[in-house]
Amino acid sequence: VLEGYIATGSQALASITPSCRQQTARHHTATHLLHHALREVLGGHVNQAGSFVGPERLRFDFTHFQAVSEEEVRRIEDQVNLAILKNSPVTPTITDLESAKQQGATALFGEKYEAEVRMVQVGEDSLELCGGTHVRSTGEIGLFKILSEGSVAAGVRRIEAVAGTEAMNYVRAADSVLKKLQTTFQVQTEELPEQVERILEAHRKLEKELASVKQQSLLGAVDSLVAGADQVDGAYIVVSEVDADQPEDLRVLGDRIRDRLDPVALLLASRSGEKVLLLSMVSKSLTQAGLHAGNVVREAAKLCGGGGGGRPDMAQAGGRLPQMIPEALKRSRAFFREQLEGIKP
Repeated sequence: VLEGYIATGSQALASITPSCRQQTARHHTATHLLHHALREVLGGHVNQAGSFVGPERLRFDFTHFQAVSEEEVRRIEDQVNLAILKNSPVTPTITDLESAKQQGATALFGEKYEAEVRMVQVGEDSLELCGGTHVRSTGEIGLFKILSEGSVAAGVRRIEAVAGTEAMNYVRAADSVLKKLQTTFQVQTEELPEQVERILEAHRKLEKELASVKQQSLLGAVDSLVAGADQVDGAYIVVSEVDADQPEDLRVLGDRIRDRLDPVALLLASRSGEKVLLLSMVSKSLTQAGLHAGNVVREAAKLCGGGGGGRPDMAQAGGRLPQMIPEALKRSRAFFREQLEGIKP
């Protein structure tokens, strides 16, 4: 109530926007046609298991124990649209429940009906017990378009669809996308799939080439890091910022360095956008002497505004302050030196 008040016994006028009611009616009658088409295409075992009808769309749940193929979806959609094109009359009739059953009207399983029922006949395609709003003839539906089909529970599938003006809007939007793609790729609609496949194949090829280049770059970085390693009492220290976009790249670098330097304590840092990636590795002989990679990387991550940790021999962490990487490296190098002094690997 926006203003005034209401009370028991007040007079009221219920109304609905005509366009809203008409679209709801289109979707409702389309639902009846969809139910009939499902039984025709998939089999008589199909039964309604739930539905929603509104001005924007319809949803129909039905019993079926396997996925509906693309070909079956097309046939169902075609059958509904062919029924619409017949422009068959939609005729509601008030009758008794027994007469409706004798005429073969479809009823919802488990639904309770009064002795007097409303039966809706849609041409020769559908006869159901229904109390909802409907169009006067199927031609008023205009167009029917299935948007999706999928599973919602064991043995229950769901179709979502649009009809009337909503179907027109959907087709117009899809057409707009196609025209934009035509303009972008400079090809006709029927050539788009082939053109997209060519682009994807070129993209996959470039990704492989880029991965190869990155791998070579990483191997080159290993040589430089190994050559610049510090030594403390027979152990090596490698602490550096490197060019690596992914944690996996850091692990590859760390493994290669550990393979070439033994024993070694290392901490590598990299920038990935606005994030910090950190990796620490420590040779087994040094972990046995008390050096712990998780402790090193955790302290470095704190300086970089993040956190992390791991095992004594390998640990990873992240942060969000790339500008703190130099300070984190400085402290980590000092920590390694302090810990390694006096350790006899």
